Amino acid sequence: MSTSILVLEDDEAVGRLVRRRLETAGHRVRLFARAGAALDAVDGGARFDLYLLDVAMPTGEVHGLALARMLKLRLADPRIIFITGDPYLVAGPDRALGPVFAKPIDFEELLAAIERRAPSAS
Repeated sequence: MSTSILVLEDDEAVGRLVRRRLETAGHRVRLFARAGAALDAVDGGARFDLYLLDVAMPTGEVHGLALARMLKLRLADPRIIFITGDPYLVAGPDRALGPVFAKPIDFEELLAAIERRAPSAS
């Protein structure tokens, strides 16, 4: 099944790798390096089946956790998955927003999680 996925990843090389792996698996991907641009797209009417969000972003940028909270306020049921170099950054109530995958990403596990969280899996 093809899932439309918004990917937030500030590291260009990691973003290309994630995009390539997801597209190879048959998913449609829109890659963003900044949370503000991703939120502008959502506010402009772009809709995605799933949101794959990098947690840590450069200083001064909106991080993936903040974007997840904003998506939760704007959308009825945003399906979120976090990716991060430090899984301990996602704690407390944020853990309820979606599963957390540590970098380097295990793509077999990530693709399985995407299938579980995709709308038709509900």
